[in-house]
Amino acid sequence: MIKALTGAAKRLLKNLFLLLPALAAIAILLVVAYALAPFLLDLLLNVVFLEMVPDAPLAKIPFQFFALYPLNLVALAVLTLIGGILSVSLNYWYAAYARMGFEGNASIGKACSETVSAMGKIAAFTLLVALLGLLFGVLFWAFAMVLATVQMLGLALLALLALAGFYLYIKLVFTVQALALEQGTVKQALQQSWEFGLKRFWHVFLFVLIIAVISQAITFVGNYASDLALDDVISIVVLAVFWSISLAFAGIAMPLYYASKKLGKSI
Repeated sequence: MIKALTGAAKRLLKNLFLLLPALAAIAILLVVAYALAPFLLDLLLNVVFLEMVPDAPLAKIPFQFFALYPLNLVALAVLTLIGGILSVSLNYWYAAYARMGFEGNASIGKACSETVSAMGKIAAFTLLVALLGLLFGVLFWAFAMVLATVQMLGLALLALLALAGFYLYIKLVFTVQALALEQGTVKQALQQSWEFGLKRFWHVFLFVLIIAVISQAITFVGNYASDLALDDVISIVVLAVFWSISLAFAGIAMPLYYASKKLGKSI
């Protein structure tokens, strides 16, 4: 675990070009967000600041919400889906690059080419995650309605849903790394990640938690540094750089940990 974290930090410090894929992903996401900004800002203004939300029973709120803001919600869904594909692609790239490093032929171009070739698998996994997210959203809505009528039962159901989500996340968090490192199908990668998490559940949880804490710390420093910038453009650039450091660190550390524990690779 410690070797994977320190190994990721060392690789990133020695090879700053490893920030380029993360910066590219952030740039694409910013361009998409800018294109959809009118719809997203309108939704944010109306819902958060003006509190223009449907005055309806809980069971009807999702449908009335969509009736009020159809294009806005579609824009939000598009941004979320593209963000998901970029996130999975980025993690795949870092895992593919790590595998090539173990094989002695690491190359940015080869990792990019392999990631593009795997876009079908990446899209399939992203869609699966989106469907799981939608399922959990529907269950949350249903359990919230139970909470409104039978409080204790609703709280119990929501707690079980949260535990189920946590359990699934830990068991499937290494799916992308398994997909790139072991080069199987999405189904095989899901099985490999599940088995990996089954054998070392709390170790995986601790590792993911440490990465999350480190990533949040990097992002916090980036937010503070961007606030000191006198120009909006410079502020965005500073924030993007720190964000890319956070993404790259996590992207490198995850395959190193999986490869060392599952495949017996020396870091």
